[in-house]
Amino acid sequence: MKLFGTDNKPNTTKIAIALALIVTWITIWASYRHLPYSGDPFTYPDIVSAKAGWPFTVFYYPLPPFGNDIPNQGSAFPFALNAMIYFILAWAIVQLIPGRLISKKLEKLLVCIAFWVTLAGLLHTILLFD
Repeated sequence: MKLFGTDNKPNTTKIAIALALIVTWITIWASYRHLPYSGDPFTYPDIVSAKAGWPFTVFYYPLPPFGNDIPNQGSAFPFALNAMIYFILAWAIVQLIPGRLISKKLEKLLVCIAFWVTLAGLLHTILLFD
């Protein structure tokens, strides 16, 4: 018995988590929509200019000069809900794929892509809240 997954069998759960993170960030970027607003932004600084996230809205972006550099703390729960939905779908799809098509190299590639997509998503989110 080998410890800590040192065997050559790919970890399908890790693949599903990586796919879920990639799809979650892609849907946040693809669902970015500007919201119409009326009124004076100096009188109503809490007006949001855009929203993003699907199926649950994750971020409500403030008007550009009024960003506080930090996303709302309420954004973590919808992000986790979206990621969990995509994880369940990805896990089911990975289980249906024949085992000969899933390799350790694919697992490492998807984990690396998920890391870079998540880093890009976090940097993009920081810039939109700036």
